[in-house]
Amino acid sequence: MDPADPAQVRITLEQQGAMLGRHQAHLDTVTQHLQTLSSCVAELTSALRTSAPGIVPQQPPMQTPPGFQPTPPREPRLPPPEKYADFSQVGTA
Repeated sequence: MDPADPAQVRITLEQQGAMLGRHQAHLDTVTQHLQTLSSCVAELTSALRTSAPGIVPQQPPMQTPPGFQPTPPREPRLPPPEKYADFSQVGTA
């Protein structure tokens, strides 16, 4: 593609626009399917709780224990590299 050719630039932009449109359509479909799945899971959970209340206990949201602090990630500890040579004698003759 010649970057100075406006026709080639236009064609490339049209192709990328079409590809972005297809991606958006796929993302919309995935979002719709996730919403449907989420509502189905909620309905099944509700139906299970009403049909067998002793089997599925109501669980309170998980809470962090008091005083709990997650450990921050740390960098790996590596030993210093070995010296390649003794450069103290370089330049002295």
